[in-house]
Amino acid sequence: MTDNFMFLLGFFSLCQIIFIPGIILLKLFKIKTTGLIQLLLYSFGLSLYCNYLIVCILTWLKLYTAPVIYLLFSIEVIYIVYLLIGYFYINHSGKTVKDYYLLLKEYLTPFSLRYKIVFALSFVTILFFLSLIPFSTGTSYYFIDAVNHWTRWPVQWASNIFPPGTRHYPQLFPANLSLIYVFTGEPGFQFFPKAVMPFFFIGILLIYFDISVYRKSIIDLTSLIIYGFLLLIFYSVLFILELNADIPVSFFSFLTFYAIIRNDQEGFNVETILLIVVFASSAALTKLAGLYILTLAGLWIIYVYYKNRKSISISTITRTIVYILLLLFGSIFWYLVRPADMLQGLDQSIYLAPDYYTRFLSAVKMLFFTLGLPFFLFLLITIIASLFSKQSRYIVILIVIPVLILWAFFFSADFRNLSLAVPFIAYTSGYGVWVIYNKIFRFRKVTDVPISSEFFFKNKTLISWFVALSLLAAYSAFGTAIFFNFGIKFAYVFHNIFSGNYRLNYFSEIGYYRYFEYIVDALRLLCIVLFVLFIIKKARLKISHILLFLFTIIMIAGFTIL
Repeated sequence: MTDNFMFLLGFFSLCQIIFIPGIILLKLFKIKTTGLIQLLLYSFGLSLYCNYLIVCILTWLKLYTAPVIYLLFSIEVIYIVYLLIGYFYINHSGKTVKDYYLLLKEYLTPFSLRYKIVFALSFVTILFFLSLIPFSTGTSYYFIDAVNHWTRWPVQWASNIFPPGTRHYPQLFPANLSLIYVFTGEPGFQFFPKAVMPFFFIGILLIYFDISVYRKSIIDLTSLIIYGFLLLIFYSVLFILELNADIPVSFFSFLTFYAIIRNDQEGFNVETILLIVVFASSAALTKLAGLYILTLAGLWIIYVYYKNRKSISISTITRTIVYILLLLFGSIFWYLVRPADMLQGLDQSIYLAPDYYTRFLSAVKMLFFTLGLPFFLFLLITIIASLFSKQSRYIVILIVIPVLILWAFFFSADFRNLSLAVPFIAYTSGYGVWVIYNKIFRFRKVTDVPISSEFFFKNKTLISWFVALSLLAAYSAFGTAIFFNFGIKFAYVFHNIFSGNYRLNYFSEIGYYRYFEYIVDALRLLCIVLFVLFIIKKARLKISHILLFLFTIIMIAGFTIL
């Protein structure tokens, strides 16, 4: 098989993992989505769940082979092309870049300068993490877990057998990765497995962003920025790009919460209830910690039923219960197949101190050195402050505090086991920031009187040239040896004075160089992306032409890399 053909098959496998089954399910079950971001998030979550069931069933039937997968994929593609062409033609085919720029400008006009600044920072944060993707795809693995677990198990799935020795790890993530090996037929081909990982933390960032647009809230944008810092400080750049189940389980947990928020005004909607069950089950199928979210989702469904009990018929509730039981039985059967391994995973006492007092002190110390004193205190203060906000109080009480307690006393052998709560920590911290802000400045509301941009920029042409030249100058500056050496020294000082990040310690053999190289490369690409967006913001280029151009560039780049 030629490298070019292998790249094409690998690209097809990514499409299968990321969105194709999910979009088909959304259409077949008539699940409503508002906006492109919600469509992408739901299709991603549903695709991972659907692929897991397909892989398990085909493996059980001994039919998990390339010809069967190719046939299934071909049927999906025929249907998805029909759907996408219709959707794109109706909604986006005639629109240009300028049209979207004017829509964005119209959306931002009523808001205050403060909101616009935080919106811009959030947008740049998302672009920065997107800019990391090209520099990690196809690179070698840095963590032993990636080799021992997240490459070995997918290869075993791809061999048409249920992986032995999975211990307490559920298999949704490895089952999806195995599709890459079945499509390409090359178990040693690692270009695309690492390309899957960024979609999980990008998905979490997009959840914050979409919630902020849905609620027109500066608070959710603030949470997005805080989560960006957590990705860099709590995990580190190298880890978030590495194969692991920690960020995927946090994605599914936060996606469940996101679906609940978007259902807030719909009452007892059966399709949405089942969607939430799927996402919560997917969290449990990714890592044991996800069982907590599945439990909370069950309690929420009972609450919604009780709240709307007078308007729900017996047939509706019976049908819903049957569907939920089928989803649960069909998805968490891995727990039933190997219950002893699952239960054993809940007991990590051999890695912890014998007494709970020492465990608690060790957990606090681990968080302190992982986050660093400034960020540790910032999160502590803002989370406490968020208790004074009605919208975040229950998240702190039901998720953040219980997960922290469970982690500290039973799972603090590694700070990665806290990943389930990380998006919620950022979410509540964002609320805490604005609670403190409003108390200090004594504002009753987060938003204030809109301020016209003319107040700040009277000569727009001059400002445009200044921004464009500044981006080009930044691109050049980031590529200099002076900036790189300064960055390395800064990282060293930051690590030793403010943060004893355990994850960074794992890179002692490569120091800070590889870590900082990723950041520098992403910053340079970010400058180019912002420059291009700034130049074409008022261009009448059709979106369809831009997408076709980007697709061509991706394919050419992939062939060139291989």
